[in-house]
Amino acid sequence: MNATVVRKRVRLAPAQRCELILDAALAEFSAHGYAAARIEDIAHRAGLSKAGVYTHYASKEAIFEALLNKLLRAPTVDEPYRELRDQAGLEAAVDRFLDRAYARLRDPGVAAIFRLLISEGSRVPQLVRAWRSGMLWPHLQAHEPLLARLGGADGLGERIELAYSPVLHALMQHLVFGDDLDEAATAPTRHAHRRLLLALLGEPAR
Repeated sequence: MNATVVRKRVRLAPAQRCELILDAALAEFSAHGYAAARIEDIAHRAGLSKAGVYTHYASKEAIFEALLNKLLRAPTVDEPYRELRDQAGLEAAVDRFLDRAYARLRDPGVAAIFRLLISEGSRVPQLVRAWRSGMLWPHLQAHEPLLARLGGADGLGERIELAYSPVLHALMQHLVFGDDLDEAATAPTRHAHRRLLLALLGEPAR
């Protein structure tokens, strides 16, 4: 009896292939920089052919854009805010907001993408500007109705991005100084962040 095992090639759904490509691209960009990274190397790392990569992304710039969009894509824009609106009161809603924000902060991929954005964004400034206006700002502005309903946005006004400032500070501390981002390390920042949001939204912090 022939003991040779023939392995069937696994056919992946397009969405799975895209995830493989993006993960491989992030690794290549992080290791070699955006300019030096090659589609061939991204394809090899993803276990695909070069043509297979081009089936999903027309260029290296398109891959970079997809990585930036992925930064805000999960969870979807509507999902977390619907859950926040269902919370009983302001404190519960703020805690849920912080749960989401700090969970994202602990995702290694988020830190890697931000590092790439800082180090390589100047190479594709038009792409970064388009991402900021078309993806980042709509994501931030989606909080405005929530914050208005839960205690008034007077403390934040139009600067809704300030709601994220302590999270971004912790991320910068990690990127520059190597500070940990685990739950224990970020607990003091999160506690101060909670007090700040409750104060801005009009409820005394306990």
